Amino acid sequence: RYSSCCFSPIHRKNCTATMIRSILAIAIFAALALSTQAFVSAPVGKPALVSTTSLMASRVNAKIEKRKRNRENMRKFKKGGRRGTSRKKM
Repeated sequence: RYSSCCFSPIHRKNCTATMIRSILAIAIFAALALSTQAFVSAPVGKPALVSTTSLMASRVNAKIEKRKRNRENMRKFKKGGRRGTSRKKM
């Protein structure tokens, strides 16, 4: 006597449903496995989108531009008068 399905005509309908469910589960698992990118390594031939050198260069340029802006604003909003005057003018 066999315990598995598909050998008896009575159990064939249940066996077909079970096989369809298992095939569907395998297909869903395969689709999920193919769509994930978590464990895929980076392509060897392609370089990174932005290198660290260019990032550092842009940071340095931004700092230089900020210094220039600060100097211009200091000149623009500088108070008039002599530099060494005391606060006892009142």
